[in-house]
Amino acid sequence: TSTVSPYPALLHNYVLAKKWDDALKLARFVKDDAVWAVLAGMASAGRNLETAEVAYAAINQADKVHYINHIKNIPVKEAQQAEMALLSGNAAAAEQQLLQAGLQFRALMLHVTLHNWERALTIALRYNSHVDTVLAYRKKYLNRFGNNETLSLFLQHQDKVENNWSKVQAAVEAEYQKERERPTK
Repeated sequence: TSTVSPYPALLHNYVLAKKWDDALKLARFVKDDAVWAVLAGMASAGRNLETAEVAYAAINQADKVHYINHIKNIPVKEAQQAEMALLSGNAAAAEQQLLQAGLQFRALMLHVTLHNWERALTIALRYNSHVDTVLAYRKKYLNRFGNNETLSLFLQHQDKVENNWSKVQAAVEAEYQKERERPTK
């Protein structure tokens, strides 16, 4: 005969009831990496930063803990939620949340970070904003590896804007400053 652990069902019930402290107490009591991993995933999906951080730390996922700390420092709640969607592996949901919140710059930078270059440029072109930023990041990326541009969308637009890295960095900082000054809901 085999036994079925009652802990996953208990953990699930706590999470459904949004009793995150009780879920943490259970995981600490059980001291099982599998329970911690499930809690980490559920907390990420439930967008509970504190619980996700503790759970990932318990299973020695330092990269995830570091990323959650990065998310905590984002001043805009919608951007935090989008980053949590990204942490859960859902880039499309992250982009959608950012665009719905009017955070087009952060949406295109999401794709720059993920090296989804064509999507980043498509967003920049759609909103007629930061085309130079996407092109500059792409050029820097290609130069780092000694490659030339091959994507037709980039070839089509690369000569239409000035490639000034200092200007791009200033524009990026200005966008993040606008976010910091944005009223919170």
